[in-house]
Amino acid sequence: MRYLFISIVLLLNWQPLRSKDIPVNSEITEVNVYRTGASIHRQTELMIPKGSHRLIFEGLSPYLDLNSLTFSLPIGIRIHGISGELVAYKEGIYTSEDVNRLVKNITDLKKEIAFQKTDIEVTDAQIILITSNQNLSSQQGLDATRLKTMVDYYQSKLAELKHLKLSQNEKVFQLNKQLADLETQLQSIPGPLRTNKRTRVTIELSNDLNRSAQVMLSYFTHQVHWQTTYDINVSGLNAPIELIYKANLVNNSGENWNDISLRLSTAQFNRTSTLPTINPWRLRFREPYVMDGAEIMDLSIAANQRKKRSTPGQDPPMAVVEEQFTGLVFTLDHQQNVPADNQVHRIELLTQSTEATYRYHCVPYKSPYAYLVAEITDPHKLNLSQGAASIFFEGRYQGKSYLQPNQVGDRLLISLGTDIGISIERKRIEDYTKKKFIGSNKKEWVGYRIEIKNNKTLPIAIEVKDRFPLSTESDIAIDYIE
Repeated sequence: MRYLFISIVLLLNWQPLRSKDIPVNSEITEVNVYRTGASIHRQTELMIPKGSHRLIFEGLSPYLDLNSLTFSLPIGIRIHGISGELVAYKEGIYTSEDVNRLVKNITDLKKEIAFQKTDIEVTDAQIILITSNQNLSSQQGLDATRLKTMVDYYQSKLAELKHLKLSQNEKVFQLNKQLADLETQLQSIPGPLRTNKRTRVTIELSNDLNRSAQVMLSYFTHQVHWQTTYDINVSGLNAPIELIYKANLVNNSGENWNDISLRLSTAQFNRTSTLPTINPWRLRFREPYVMDGAEIMDLSIAANQRKKRSTPGQDPPMAVVEEQFTGLVFTLDHQQNVPADNQVHRIELLTQSTEATYRYHCVPYKSPYAYLVAEITDPHKLNLSQGAASIFFEGRYQGKSYLQPNQVGDRLLISLGTDIGISIERKRIEDYTKKKFIGSNKKEWVGYRIEIKNNKTLPIAIEVKDRFPLSTESDIAIDYIE
């Protein structure tokens, strides 16, 4: 018996281990968002028994790039394969009940609209019938009393039917608005989410012993993007310029991000790494084209320039900015929640103040307004990226602008809008405007006066630009007279 028992034990030890499916319940812990697309990182800890197994990740983004899947496991666990597929999922942001309810409501509304249109057709037929009968009654030779009675009846009935038709048309209009809203809701649900599709990722592995493992899964999705925006505040000409960095983030990945570490990068993840080639540059003759206002004469009016000094910011930044080889990276200093609702989520990143030189510019030939421009030297120190900016001057909203720091040199000009405290007028001076013929030649004088009135309590610096004609013919000579 002892020998038999040992033999059985040996046989059991030599039995092949069967592959076992292990469901993995992972959480999104970190997201790196690029201008278009995001790298999503999931993490969990689980017990992996000895033998061959398949780790099953359910409910992942339907838009993940399967070629971007990366997986991390401790040494000693061998990965034999990674695969992914789009499958129906029982849970999600949009349940099948939500979609079915929308479809049913849309169907019901279409039926109601069809019924209302049928009622309108009936009303139209009644109106035609009443009108025809009214014409027949007027031709039957009735006495005046009976004719008046019939006319009053037809007019009353016709008015009633037309009012009914107006009511019916209004109801159809309102039903169509409801239908459009429901169809917009349905179309806003992306195809895979509308059918409750999710990605299932399967990882085949083998383990040489029972162990607890830290499991990390990463993948890329293109259904996320963000843009830089700014609020630019100038409290006065003696104050520094304040730039508030913001991010407009849109998550359409199909996965809600709850309590995640978020990093925003200005890099283009899908930018090609292939070195660009230079094609031949061939020159050809063509007709010249001159844009209106391309030749501009500068007239500098002396005034005191006031340089503003920056004051250190008192509030700690909400994000830490780091300049990397491919762009800027903003790392948020606290956890973020971003639902996958395809809506814009505004996130404040940081606030910086810097010194600036304020100067007014005007082009009276084109506009009677003075435009305040802030000049920032060494803008690269501010870690700016291109984006829309909302301008606020002395507490008033001035409008929108657009920063393009990658197209400037050692200074950045920011237009702060017009200032109503400065009035400008360009007038033709009649005493200097005259014509004279000398033989076959014609000589003409034209003079202009530009009047600038400063209604502010402080002196200003202003640059005036006007257009001076340029001759394109040898027979035309132009002189500029001070």
